[in-house]
Amino acid sequence: FRSITDRLLQTAPSNLAVLSESAIQQQDIAFMLDAAGDRARAIDAYRKNYEIKLGLWQRDPKFKGHVHGMGISLVMLGEALAHMGSREEGSKLIAEGIGFYKTLIEQVNGINERRELIISRQKGADILLMNGDAAGALAIYQEAQSALEVLAKPDPANTMLQIDLANMNYYEGRALTVLGRYGEANRSLQRAIADFEKTRDAAIASDEYSRGMAGIYIWMGDISVRQSNLPLAD
Repeated sequence: FRSITDRLLQTAPSNLAVLSESAIQQQDIAFMLDAAGDRARAIDAYRKNYEIKLGLWQRDPKFKGHVHGMGISLVMLGEALAHMGSREEGSKLIAEGIGFYKTLIEQVNGINERRELIISRQKGADILLMNGDAAGALAIYQEAQSALEVLAKPDPANTMLQIDLANMNYYEGRALTVLGRYGEANRSLQRAIADFEKTRDAAIASDEYSRGMAGIYIWMGDISVRQSNLPLAD
């Protein structure tokens, strides 16, 4: 894929508006490639997005838009690398992104910024789970769940936060399953189902419903197999 701003970048490589638009387009390209299963090329686009955001931030490190850009681009790149097996590098990048989000919240302590920090921590916990540290991942998921509940309580109509809570119950259920705490795991997964059903329309619109529900039932099936002492599927 070539960004439509590539020609503009050749003629105006220092133009802030062009650079910002190019970063957005690289991010969109990364999303499309990721959704198509072309993760290797998606990583290239995520990296280009990060490199542009890095250049913008270096020009004005105190501008909140650039701080936010660094946070989100680092976390997205780190997550993509982890999914391709580069977990150590991915974990480091996510940790850097979390640092930028903490700085951002010192400037703008809004719901969206706090939510993105929580989700970034969850993505770091996902890598712990991949690496076999289910206990460490669970602790972070539980902290994230509590933090999300604080955000969601005064705004029950915020479907984005409700979907986040559903996902966090799902993540907790996975970690609890790996730890062999099947009763707790099943309860977490059942809560996730209830949360997804409460926000069914919004979850379907965001593509979270089918992905989330499929994952939940897969893990519930895994619990059933483990408790029946049947051999796990290869």
